[in-house]
Amino acid sequence: MKREKWYRPLISYYRKMKSHKLAQQFSIILNKLKDDVPVLIVCYNNGVYVENLVLQFKKFNIQPIIIDNNSSDKNTAKILKKLERENLAYVAYSDKNFGHLVGFLDLIYEILPNHFAYTDPDLQLNEDLPINFIENLIELTQDYQVYKAGFALSLLEDEEMIDVSQHISQTKPFSYKKDLSVRQHEATFWRLPIKHKKLEAYHASIDTTFAVYNKNNYQGNFYDGIRVAGQYSAIHLPWFPRLDIMNEKQRAVYLNTKRKKDTTWIKK
Repeated sequence: MKREKWYRPLISYYRKMKSHKLAQQFSIILNKLKDDVPVLIVCYNNGVYVENLVLQFKKFNIQPIIIDNNSSDKNTAKILKKLERENLAYVAYSDKNFGHLVGFLDLIYEILPNHFAYTDPDLQLNEDLPINFIENLIELTQDYQVYKAGFALSLLEDEEMIDVSQHISQTKPFSYKKDLSVRQHEATFWRLPIKHKKLEAYHASIDTTFAVYNKNNYQGNFYDGIRVAGQYSAIHLPWFPRLDIMNEKQRAVYLNTKRKKDTTWIKK
């Protein structure tokens, strides 16, 4: 018997069992939000990023839901408790690190409303981001029938970038291998502009950079999306050493505990 025929159902069952308590927490939090669009932030030993993003959301009267992936860092734990205590965010605690796609576990995804937002925490938002950006992104998903619409990532030509690369390898329809720098890789997401009266937007895949999701538009492609630039452009802080708010000690804790499969970037 092939591995897929027996192994995958066992994994699915195990994940459902382990995520049951997390889903229960989510259900309680979602009831508190009422009609607000849930904004989910993934956290794992990177509390400094989480706090920075939560404080930025405060300007928009957004009280996000932080999903803590069983963080072991004491400073992150203190930050999460503080954000809860000050009513700046809700926190759902997982007993297991499910990775950056934790919010898409079956038991969680099925109770999320049709529209929700999801993001990694390591972003600096645009100072000119419109106050109604959530509604505008929802409208984009409806107008262009895409699964999600979110922020483009600024390449900041005048800023130094970290020296990492992404290895591209394929064997079909022919053999191809190449290492791409951050700038080279990200440039591919700016190739397909769409016509819009007000926004600078591009058809481009989105992983877990900030985006608003429209569950009704899902057609089997998780990355199906639109990236919006201009006032919606965000900065991915880890790419820019001078701008990054995580110090060396915090970064060491984060990198030493991060799952290798959660990133495709490698140091040169």
